[in-house]
Amino acid sequence: MQLISHPATEETLQKVAAALEAANSLKAAELAGTTGAAIYDSFYAANVTPENIDDMFVSWWHGADDGNYTKTQLLARWFNLLQSDKTFGVKFYDFATSQTTEGEFVEDSKALGAAKPSTNTVVGADPYCKQFAFWTVECEYEIDTNGEIEIKSVDKVDGLFTRAGTNGMVGVAQKSAWMSLVDDGVNWWKYYRTSRKAGYFPLPECVAPDGTIRAFMVHAKYMGGLDAAGKPTSATGLAPLNYTYSHNSQIAEWRKRGANYAGISICDIAFRIHMFQLKYGKKGNSGTLEGCTSYNLQYKAAAAETGVTRVLLTEEQANNLLVGSSVIVGDVGSGTSTDRGTASMYKLAKNVRIKSIVSVTVSGTVYKAVNLDTDTTFDTTTDTYISTMPWWSGSCDDVQGVDGSPTSCTNGKEPFIIQGLESQPGGYAVVADIIDTLTVDTDANTMTIAPATVRLAKNIAQSKSANYIDTDKPLTVPKPASWAWHYIGDLAISKAHPEFTTPSVIDNGTSSGNGYKSAVYLPTSGGSCEWLSWSSLYDHSSCGLACANLSCGLGNANWNLLAGAPGSAANRGEWAG
Repeated sequence: MQLISHPATEETLQKVAAALEAANSLKAAELAGTTGAAIYDSFYAANVTPENIDDMFVSWWHGADDGNYTKTQLLARWFNLLQSDKTFGVKFYDFATSQTTEGEFVEDSKALGAAKPSTNTVVGADPYCKQFAFWTVECEYEIDTNGEIEIKSVDKVDGLFTRAGTNGMVGVAQKSAWMSLVDDGVNWWKYYRTSRKAGYFPLPECVAPDGTIRAFMVHAKYMGGLDAAGKPTSATGLAPLNYTYSHNSQIAEWRKRGANYAGISICDIAFRIHMFQLKYGKKGNSGTLEGCTSYNLQYKAAAAETGVTRVLLTEEQANNLLVGSSVIVGDVGSGTSTDRGTASMYKLAKNVRIKSIVSVTVSGTVYKAVNLDTDTTFDTTTDTYISTMPWWSGSCDDVQGVDGSPTSCTNGKEPFIIQGLESQPGGYAVVADIIDTLTVDTDANTMTIAPATVRLAKNIAQSKSANYIDTDKPLTVPKPASWAWHYIGDLAISKAHPEFTTPSVIDNGTSSGNGYKSAVYLPTSGGSCEWLSWSSLYDHSSCGLACANLSCGLGNANWNLLAGAPGSAANRGEWAG
């Protein structure tokens, strides 16, 4: 038998030598009795790279998990060993200079370029997701009595982990990061890195209530749903929390889970904007990750049936619906309104998913049967409506990456994930820790938008109190003549209050095709209002991650207003600088 061998390349020899050196160092430390968490972590810190980070995480965890550390401590140790001096950045024009939404990658992002989102069947291109600053891992968690995240299970390394949230709420963990914003009056730059540097500030969700910097941050992966105990949570496969959830009403619901729980934070909204801009090099996500913005469909049944869990439609109508999306079934009752908030419009089925759409022949006529995922049968007439609704949680679970939509990222019918976080499912996210004050100056004929935030969930209230912190960059605009959308050219984000995403430029040449490709909806009068982010099923080009509907009172609830779930940002401190 002839032995065939190939000479090792210099690169291979270097890798072998490095591995042997690291192994020898670890063995020497062991023999000297100096092994422990520090030496163990330093071994991995010296050898982990973006190319091997997933395998190294699994290897590290199984060695580090010796029974002496909680899962929270282990995850903190892992993120602490991910050290990098890389700076990621993007440069944009000030809107007054140029109205384009397109930016330019700078620093280490220049070599990486723009990401391309994925679908359930197509793997996009994401040069960022393995970089230490962007690497993510899913987990189950709760919020302890100190307002800190308590990790219950971790994906990839823990057999207990499930997206169903049986051990806790489901979130996405990412290394804490530092940001810098620079504006020279012509351009502005956003920089992002994992290690502190002069001129940088931490993302607000990375600051613990005591002012220290957390090792990692957690954002809820899903919008809110009800768990088996009837408490709000973040988990897959749950109907949206809508119809009765307003800024005010959701406070009591989240406190069923504990005093340190709240709904989605303005920080969670801002984080998605940051991630999109840094990975895609555009101010606005519309047209790249569109979200569910144009899925406002209502059809009457094409034929009557008794004791069914389906609605018969024409082929043309059914072709516009998507399997997996959510619907209601009912009729106008004694009135004429087809608004989805009318109780009779959902009396037969409420927030149920489409299981399948198939061709059937009934009494010699071919229809499309829209089969619903429900065991409760109902009778339909030709006055029965089927209406689309916001998507359930977990609708993006099969996307082949951390960014993307199930079948199309741009069709306007589907939610998307960004860094694994489900977004824009067809309803507004009711921000829990913002109370916005609209003030009208009748003499000057102006309106001022002035949001205020609260940093601890236990202090969230139904009216603004001393616990709330005002933005340092309110926006004053001409008093609106009518209730209308106003497109956003730029947002005002400051080092002092980085959680705010207040528009700094509206109108003045803004449109659906430039700037943030999103709009703010303003009434004609002042008052305290909810901060409603993202979009409804029918807002089309007005929608986006930066979108804000500021027309509703703090107690307003509706079918298209959704409760979100809290993460690290629900309880955050003030960075001393």
